[in-house]
Formats: sequence, C-alpha cells, structure tokens
Amino acid sequence: MLAACTVASEPNPPNWDTKSVKIITPSSDCQSIVNAVWFENGGTNPPLNGQWSTSRYALMFTEGYHNCDVNVGFYTQILGVGLTPTDTRIKNLWSPNGSTDYTTGALCNFWRGVENVTLGNADNQPVVWAVSQAAPMRRVKIEGDIDLFASSGGPAGYASGGYLADAQVTGSVYGGSQQQWFTRNSTMRKFEAGVWNYVFLGCEGAPSSHCGGGGSGPMSTVGNTPLIAEKPYIVMEGN
Repeated sequence: MLAACTVASEPNPPNWDTKSVKIITPSSDCQSIVNAVWFENGGTNPPLNGQWSTSRYALMFTEGYHNCDVNVGFYTQILGVGLTPTDTRIKNLWSPNGSTDYTTGALCNFWRGVENVTLGNADNQPVVWAVSQAAPMRRVKIEGDIDLFASSGGPAGYASGGYLADAQVTGSVYGGSQQQWFTRNSTMRKFEAGVWNYVFLGCEGAPSSHCGGGGSGPMSTVGNTPLIAEKPYIVMEGN
C-alpha cells in the first residue's frame, strides 16, 4: 500500500500578512490597534459599514494582561496564543448590536469569533456577545457574566443564533432577546432563559429540558458529549 505524504509549504512561524494579522503584546498600544480594526469593520461606524468591508483581521493576543476594551466587528477573529485560555487576559470584550434599530439589532452580526482567552468583567460590565448565524466563542474563561444580546438604552436588539463551547463562566449566561443558541462542554453558575430555542450538550449549570413556557422557549439539554474532535488552535512559544 502506498502512503501519501504532504509537506507543508508554510514556514513556522508563518509569513503572515502584517496588515491582516496583528500580534498584540501587553506592552503594545493594544487599544489603538483594536480601535482601528473596529472603525474599519465595526457595523455601526460611519462612513463604513463593516458588513461590506473587504478587510480580514486576526488579532493575536500574546500571554499576559491586555488593558484594553475590545469591540469585535465583522471579519475579525480574536485569538489568545497562550497554551491555555488563562494565559491571555483581556480587560473587556463586546460584540454590540450592528444596528441602532432594535429590530435589526445583531441579526447581521456574524463572520467573527473569539477563542483561547480569559475575558475580564471590568467595572462590573458583562461580556457582550450579541451575534447571529453561529458566530463562535470557544475555549474561553469569562470572569463574571455574559450577555448573548445587546441593548443601546432601549429595547434589547434582536439576535439569532450563536455558539459557545469549552467555556468556563464564573457568573451567569443571560439569553435575553437571543432567539436560539448552542452551548457545549461549558460550565456556568446558571443560564437565564432567552426567547425561542436553546440546546446544551455536556454542560454544568444548564437548565433542564422542557418544551417552553414560564417565560422562555424550549430547552434541550443532553448530559454527556460523545467523543468529538476539537478545533485546533495556535500557540506561540518562546519568541
């Protein structure tokens, strides 16, 4: 039998496009870097609409504490490059509504993701991950609460679908106006019901399964996760 062998052409470390891939250290001016990306790819910043941006960004945060507030816009991936999520900590992180009209809210907030970081809860502000269309947040530790919706001082904006996996939430998860959500292999203090349909797989702190009522939509909870393959992640070692 013949065995096929593929030799990767990409060097290690890779030759990434420095415009698209930003390596952010605790000593760098992280706030100006993330603000520039948000201005270009954020959904509410005139004169640009991030949904139609042609730019793609990977913001790689090295080990340590990053004293910055990170808004996550379109075509933007937030990655910690430590060995574990607790190696990289970010002060605050939000994905706010992409529209000031609550009936649009976060319904277009997709093509973005967060992984392998610890997210702070500075000034008692929850992490906000108001997204739709299965925009993922995985392999994270959240210090405090996380909202799966956003509000701009008025009604909570509509949101429709997202994904949380391999997460440790020290506080609570609030569904709010989020219409459906999938959570896997995560722990939380509790999960406050949202609107329509929520699925939990292998989670601690998830609500019991029910068919709706009592102010929430249906909840489907499965106690154990079958054997699965996790998504690989990038680690920076040494220099």
